Amino acid sequence: MCKSKWNNVKDNFDKIEKWCRDGLTEEQISKNIGISEATLNIYKHSHPELVELLKNSRTSFIIEVENALAKRALGFNYTETEKIITKRNDNTIRTQIKTLEKYMPPDVAACNVLLKNKDKHNWCDNPQKQMLEREKLELEKQIFEYKKQIDEMKLNPICEEEDDNFIEAMKTVSKDVWGDADADADADAEDAE
Repeated sequence: MCKSKWNNVKDNFDKIEKWCRDGLTEEQISKNIGISEATLNIYKHSHPELVELLKNSRTSFIIEVENALAKRALGFNYTETEKIITKRNDNTIRTQIKTLEKYMPPDVAACNVLLKNKDKHNWCDNPQKQMLEREKLELEKQIFEYKKQIDEMKLNPICEEEDDNFIEAMKTVSKDVWGDADADADADAEDAE
């Protein structure tokens, strides 16, 4: 029987947290611990504390990256230290430390990435595509509901009077979804005459 490496994983929780914050993948983390990625996945299913550790560590990493991106998008001040070494005529070395206050202007690319991810409704490459996708989703929801109603009606037989009401309701629904096909057909027939 194989010896479990769970104790080795548990003993390395501090390192795993640091590796997640440094942006390592689960494959890299499992390699660093000395187990396969499949074994790591098995441990994740059987030990919820490992899942929680990975999730929380990644969350803090993502927050740090978002903050750095926001800082870059807005621009920031920073201090630059420069060490100047000069050799004099008398062979002595003079060391001078020079500090400068500098300003990093806002980065347009960082602004673009930040806005596209944080305010998707107002900032996207193709707003028409986004609008069409929303409409498509709404239509798919309606179709799903109508199919559900049809399935319920198939399970519950209805009398002829209710059947007429059902047909009228379906005509109304089809007009809402596909437009007035009967009116279009009548107009086409009149045009043909």
